[in-house]
Amino acid sequence: MSLFVLWILFVIISGSSNRAAKTSAYSSQEQPLSQLPFEVKIVRSPETEDMEEIQDQAVSLLSAKHFDLLDKYARDFRSSKASYANGVWKLSLVYFGLESSYADSQKSWNDRLALLKDWAIAEPNSITAHVALAAETMFYTTKELAQTGNDNHIRQQQVKEFRHALDILDEAGSFEETCPCWWTIKLESDKVLQVERSQFEADFESATNFEPDFEQFYLIKAVYLANTWHKNDLEIMENDLEKSADRIGSENGDELYAQVVWNIYPYMGGIKHAIFQDNYFSWPRVKSGFGVIRKRFPDSLSAVSQEAYFAGLADDRDTARKCLNDIQGQVDLGVWHSKDNFTSFANWAYGIQNP
Repeated sequence: MSLFVLWILFVIISGSSNRAAKTSAYSSQEQPLSQLPFEVKIVRSPETEDMEEIQDQAVSLLSAKHFDLLDKYARDFRSSKASYANGVWKLSLVYFGLESSYADSQKSWNDRLALLKDWAIAEPNSITAHVALAAETMFYTTKELAQTGNDNHIRQQQVKEFRHALDILDEAGSFEETCPCWWTIKLESDKVLQVERSQFEADFESATNFEPDFEQFYLIKAVYLANTWHKNDLEIMENDLEKSADRIGSENGDELYAQVVWNIYPYMGGIKHAIFQDNYFSWPRVKSGFGVIRKRFPDSLSAVSQEAYFAGLADDRDTARKCLNDIQGQVDLGVWHSKDNFTSFANWAYGIQNP
């Protein structure tokens, strides 16, 4: 799993691979019916296109060794703090684009690491270059560690490389230019190293003091606290998230709460369809948060689609139907994964029965 991509990896705007399997509300066995008040059609959301464009541009600039332009590209997003409806900053998409894929060949990994090293050498004070290099090195070594089995010699070498990545990160921490993604990698390394909670809490506090609105910090902490996904761990995670949201307060706190639930949902395995029924999360607060998100991102298809889906998990048919009225049959595959899943959900929301 990528050190940056917690949900996806990346899904930053994403969901379960079996989204329509909720037995307490609707059945995926229902078939598309003509009674729906709209035509069901798959669309490509502007958000998805924008995310891919940012990643492609980052890779293109790196491959061409236009390091100065790549630095400016990241710096502009860092300065603007532009984000998507799920709270992920566009800056993070630059780093996502610079990361290798888990399935890439060894040569691809080596080539990407070489390019990032060239960038860090050419721009020795570039915070972006050093954070990207540290992230790629950590990602590579954790991937290798997962595949080495009991070969202690190889494991020792990979641990050494991981420590080297930490050294790169520590060096970048002294740069004049700063970046919230530096703290993302710091917190991710804490999680990988399974540091004591007191150490993680100290680093989390420093991260949120640096940039309190960076949603990814809260997501990393939620995953850290609920690593086993047992009920007790989930209660600890939810209570902590609630405290963080309360600390931020008002609409911003509700928005953060909903965004973290949105992004952590794909990790929840077999319990994900009971996230509201079993009180893992508060549906009223998630619903309130989506009200804020949709007000701030009125054109976000992913936001209204995700709210609709969560309303289904909460058996809130009225909210689901209102969202679907806004969607008007547009199927964002980042949420629904298939046209049939969306249609099954819509049949449930509108109370349509098979003949």
